[in-house]
Amino acid sequence: MPNSILADADISKSEGRIVYRRLTRGDMLGIARHVGNESNFDKLAKGMEWQPTDIWRFLHDNMTAKDWEATQKTWDAFERHWPAMVEMNKRLGNTSPDQIERRPFRTQFGEMAGGYAPLDYDPIRSKLAVRKADASAIDPSEGLFGKGYYRADTTTNGSLNARVANYYDRLDLDFHSVERRLHDTIHDLAYREALLDVHKILTNADFRRQFQHSYGPEQYRSLQNWIGDLANGQNRDQQLSRLGAILGASRRAIVANGIALRISTTLKHGGSAGLKSLGYFTGGGEKYFASRVAAMGTRSGTEISGAVEKFPEIRARLMQQDRDYRQLTASMFQPESFHTKAERFGHSMVAWSDMMTAVPTAWAAYDRAITEGIPVNRGGTGKPMSEKDAIAYADQIVREAHGSNIESARSMVLQNNNEAVKMMTTLYGFMNNSLGQHMDMVDKFRTAGFSKPEVLSRYMMAMIVPALWAGALEKHQGKDGQEESWIKWAAGAITGEYAGMVPFAREALAATKGYPGAGLPAYMSVMGAIAKPAIDVKHAIEGKPVKAPIKDLGNAIGLAIPGFGQIGTTLQYAADVKSGKEQPRGPLDVAKGLALGHGTKD
Repeated sequence: MPNSILADADISKSEGRIVYRRLTRGDMLGIARHVGNESNFDKLAKGMEWQPTDIWRFLHDNMTAKDWEATQKTWDAFERHWPAMVEMNKRLGNTSPDQIERRPFRTQFGEMAGGYAPLDYDPIRSKLAVRKADASAIDPSEGLFGKGYYRADTTTNGSLNARVANYYDRLDLDFHSVERRLHDTIHDLAYREALLDVHKILTNADFRRQFQHSYGPEQYRSLQNWIGDLANGQNRDQQLSRLGAILGASRRAIVANGIALRISTTLKHGGSAGLKSLGYFTGGGEKYFASRVAAMGTRSGTEISGAVEKFPEIRARLMQQDRDYRQLTASMFQPESFHTKAERFGHSMVAWSDMMTAVPTAWAAYDRAITEGIPVNRGGTGKPMSEKDAIAYADQIVREAHGSNIESARSMVLQNNNEAVKMMTTLYGFMNNSLGQHMDMVDKFRTAGFSKPEVLSRYMMAMIVPALWAGALEKHQGKDGQEESWIKWAAGAITGEYAGMVPFAREALAATKGYPGAGLPAYMSVMGAIAKPAIDVKHAIEGKPVKAPIKDLGNAIGLAIPGFGQIGTTLQYAADVKSGKEQPRGPLDVAKGLALGHGTKD
C-alpha cells in the first residue's frame, strides 16, 4: 500500500531519519481491526508510536467500503461469543475481565458500530511475543495428564485474560491472526469443560490402573496424546519448511483431482452414506427415514433450512465451520484465486451428496427420538426424549453414520500435522469413519442387552452393502476382456472395504492387484500424473500403442484445475466408443462409461 504517513519507529531510530513503514493491504486491515474501541486504539497508537490522527488519515485514504464491512463482521464475530465465554468462566469459578466496549465512528462510507478484536504482539519486534505464543503451555508429546496443562484457570483464549493497562509494545498487524483468535474462542467454548471432566476421569488412579491392565501403558500414553491434541486445538502457528509446503501442495492437488467434480466420488460417497444411515433405523425406525427422504424430494429447501437452524452438526457440515480458518478469513478480505474457487466448487458436489442424506438422517433420528424414543435393546431408554436430548441424539447419529471432520471425531493419524504422515493418509477420512463403525458395532455385539439382530443388520448396512455398492460402480471387464463374475467382484469389493480402513493395508491390496501407483507418496503421484502425457506423446512418436492419452492429459491438468480429471475420463470413454475399444450394451452402459470411464465389453 502507498504509505507516506505511518513511520517505522524501529528503523527510523536506527537510521536517524523518518523511514515510512512498508505496509501491505493485510497490514492495513490489521490496523483497521484495532480502531473499533478505545483500548485497542490506544495500544495500537502508543505501541507502534503513531499519532492517532495519522492512523485515521491512512485508513481514510486506503480503506474501501468492502474493507470496512469485512472489519465490522470480524468485530461482530467476537462479540457474538462473549456472553457464552463469560458464562463458561463463571461455571468454572473464574472471574472474567470487563468487556471492552465498542466505539462507534464515522467513515466516508457511513457509520461504523465498532467492536473488539484480541491483541497480538509482533513475533519479532515485541518483548511478549514468546510468552504470548499460541498454546505455549500445552505440549501433548510431554504427557498431558502428568503436568496438568489443561486446567480451569488456564486458557489459550486471550480474550479471557485481563490486559496490562500500561504495557505498550509493537503489535502484529497480520490480519491472518484473526482466524487463530477466532479458533481459540470457539475451541475453548466447545472443549474446555468437557476436557476438564475427561481429565478427572482419566487421571483417577483406579481408572488408570484398570485401563493399563486391559489395554497396556502404550494405549494409555496414546490416549494422553489424543486428549492433548484436542486441548491444544491445533492452535500452533506452524511455519512449514519448503519441503513441507511442497508435500502439502502435492497432497492437496491429489485430493482435488481425485474428488473435485468426480462423478464416481459423488456416487460412492452419497450412496454409501445413505446406506449407512438406513442401517440406524432398523427395527421400526424405517418409516421415519423414508418419510424424511420423501420430504427432501418435495420440500428440500424447507427441510435443509430447518435442519441448519435446529441441528448444530448439520450447520457445521454445510457451513464448514471447522475447516480451514485461515482460508475462511482470508476470503473475507482478499479475492479468491481461480484454483481456490475451482476446488471449492468441485468439492460442492460431494458436499451436496452428503447433505441429501445427512439432512433426512438428522430429521429421522429426531422424529424417532422425540416421538417414541429409542428401544432399550438398541441403547435407548424406550421413552420419548426431551427436545434437547433429541437434538443431541440426531447430531450423534449423523456423526456416526456419515463421519465428521470435527477434532474429537478424528483418529490420531488424521490429527497428525506431519506432512509426511498426511501424505500417506490421503483420502482416508471416510474410511476412518468405517473403521469407527466397525469397532463400535463389534463392541455393541459383545455388550449384554443390545439386540444382536439389530447390530448385525446395522453392520450389514454399514460395512457390506456400501462395499457392494462401490464394487458395482467399479465393476467392469477382467483382464481377459470378459466380464468379472459377481463372486469375484463382490469378494474384491468387501476385501477392499476392510483393507481401506487401515492405512497402508489399502495400498498393499492395490499392489497385489497390479496397480503400479499403489503406495506411492502424493508427490510421486503428482510427478507421475504430470509425466504421463509426455510419455504418451513419446510412445505415439515411436509408434507404440497409447492406452488413454485423453484421460492422462485430463488428470495432469486436473492437478491445477479441479474438474479436468472428470472431463478427461468422460472424453476418453467417448473416444474409445468411437474407435471400438469400448462397446456399450445399452444406454445405461453408456451413462456408466461417461461417468466412470469404463463400461462392459462383449
